Order: sequence, then structure tokens, then C-alpha cells
Amino acid sequence: MNKRLMTLVCLVLFLSQFTSLAEEKPTDKPSEGSSVWVTSIEPLSNDTFVAATASGLLLREATVSSFTLAAPEKLTQLYTHPAAVWDVTVSQDGKTIASVDYRGNLVVYDVASKMATTHEKAFERWCQELRFTPDAQSVIAGNESGKVMVWSLPEKKITSSLEVDKQAITSLAFSGDGKQVAASDGAGYVHLLEYPALKSVGKIKFSEDPAWCVSYAGEELLVGSGDRYLYRCSAKADAKPEAIAKGKDWITRLAVSKNGRMAVSSLDGQLFLPKKGNSKEVGSADAATKSGVWALCFADDKTLLIGTRKEGIVIAKESDSWNKPLPPPPAKQTTEEPAKTEPAKTESAKDAPKPAEKKEAEKQDDKKTEAKDEPKPPQK
Repeated sequence: MNKRLMTLVCLVLFLSQFTSLAEEKPTDKPSEGSSVWVTSIEPLSNDTFVAATASGLLLREATVSSFTLAAPEKLTQLYTHPAAVWDVTVSQDGKTIASVDYRGNLVVYDVASKMATTHEKAFERWCQELRFTPDAQSVIAGNESGKVMVWSLPEKKITSSLEVDKQAITSLAFSGDGKQVAASDGAGYVHLLEYPALKSVGKIKFSEDPAWCVSYAGEELLVGSGDRYLYRCSAKADAKPEAIAKGKDWITRLAVSKNGRMAVSSLDGQLFLPKKGNSKEVGSADAATKSGVWALCFADDKTLLIGTRKEGIVIAKESDSWNKPLPPPPAKQTTEEPAKTEPAKTESAKDAPKPAEKKEAEKQDDKKTEAKDEPKPPQK
């Protein structure tokens, strides 16, 4: 065989191999046996809930499913997203489900007709948090570029938005009267916004690490941080936070029952039970799971549904430990601005050992190149 013919054969073989690889497009579905992350849980009715899912490949298709309290392991798919779903929310009347994904797509699902409507890039970029507004006519979301946006369901468009900072919005909460929104971010701040004007009225510095979750407790705020502290403070601009509990890992989720009972979880599965009202007392429960906790929801005052990275949905029932008070947390240095001549030493999440599953998630993201142009999400 002469060189010219050999070159031609090699070229044909190469093109054939290249074509076969190009045709092997991702199925956009996790392979059998792969882990499905439960990233969000919300009640749909008295005994039925909805759950959002994701996987290690954040640009793979993901689902929003329903399940019952009696069989949390059996997820019934309602609809899909083209990317990992990070939050799902349900209207107060249970007629509408809304969810948002890694690309900023919004999907609105009508429960009666079982019809899902996708609004591509409605929120522009990845959103970690989505909530129905008090009038249930809109949903509010915060994205990774620091924007808080309100999407009108009847008008099918953004009707108001505010860039509060350049940091990712990690959590949103409405005050009891619906007139204020608290938005936590990746720089350790909580921004206070008037609603529906969506006007900034100030902010509160909690930590140098991300403020992962926020909730109202009467006239106060509860905030979980990446520095492993649970904070409480007045819901007023420039308030001084007080650390009321400390975990062994990032405190990432807050849940409030219909009767006002509160629960907090850290990434290692530990549960904290702040008392009602303005009390600083915090109870503790044994770790409910060894997997990362990415969702927390009350089924009732004595039952918690926990969405995990490896164990699906875990149920935690009230025990004696739920009412056992925690000792006061170790002293936490103030988050006030340090003097330039003598920088304050603040505890950093870098000093905390990273859970093995965080490292595993990092490796998965580093190996995949299907979204080189997408920013890497912060670990949760």
C-alpha cells in the first residue's frame, strides 16, 4: 500500500471515529446507580410533597417530582428541567409549582392540568432561591450575579429587579407582613429590601464567609453561615448579629413549620432547633444523615424531611434530644470593619476540614468540560 493510499485510509478511519464520538451525545439523564441530589423540598398538600433534583453534572436534565410522607423513596416525576434544579416552590393554595435551574430557566407547573411552561433564562443566570410573593401572582428569585428579580406569572415577564451587590444571592425570605425581603449573599451579608417596591433599605454583615440561609423569626432574623455559626439579630439595617449556636460544618438550611417551629441544618446532617419567639435558646438533635444536607422541610411540627446528596429523602422524627438545650457557642469575634493598622483575625471556613463529599463534587466538576463557559457554582 503506497503512502498516499495509507494516508487516505487513516483519514477515513479518523473521520469515522470522530463522527461516532460526535453522535454520542449525553443522554442528559444520570446513569443507573448514579447519585441523585435532592436540592429542595416543599409541601404540596397535607401528605404530598414536591422535590427538586440535581446531579454532579449540573448541565444534565433534572426533574421535579412528587412523593408522599408514607413513601419518600418513591419519586413520581412531574416535569423536567434542562439543567440541575436548585429550588422549587409551591403557591399557598397548592395550585401552582415553580422551579428554577442552573441556567436560570423558570418552569411554572399547573397542578390541575399537569402542564409545565418553561421560560428560558427568565432569571438570566443560576439561581439558588425562588419564592412565591405574598399575593401569589409572582415569584421572586436571586441569581448568582447578585440580582433580585420579580417575575409576574400573568404577564410572563420580569416586572422589577434590583442588583443588590455582585455576590451570588444564596437565600430569600419574606417578613411576616410581607413588606420586607431579606436576601443573603456569598459575601456574608443580608440585604433588606422593601416589597413590593424592591428598594434597598440597608444591609447587615454577618461573617466573612457566605451567609447560606436566612429566615425571619418574628422581628428578628436567623442566619446560617459558612463559618459554622448560627446567628440572630434584629431585622434592621446595620444590626449587630449574635452567634447563638455553632455546628461542625457550614450551616446551610432553615425551615419553618406552619405553626412557627424552626429547624436549621448543617452540611454534615446536624439539626438545630431554635425556640419560638425571640428566645436565644437552641435545642439540638443528633445528625440525621451522613450525607450533605441540601433541603429541609417540616411535614409537621414533629417531623422533618431532609433532602440529601447521597441518601435521597431522609425523615427525622422528634426525640428527646430535640428539646435538649445546647450550651452557648464559643465566643465569636465581631464582624465590624477591622482597623487598617491591625487587621482583625476572623475564623475562616478555610480552617475547617472539607467533607469528603465536597471534594468528590469538586473532582466531578473539574473533570467535566461540557460547560467551560459556565461559572463554577459555590459548594453547598
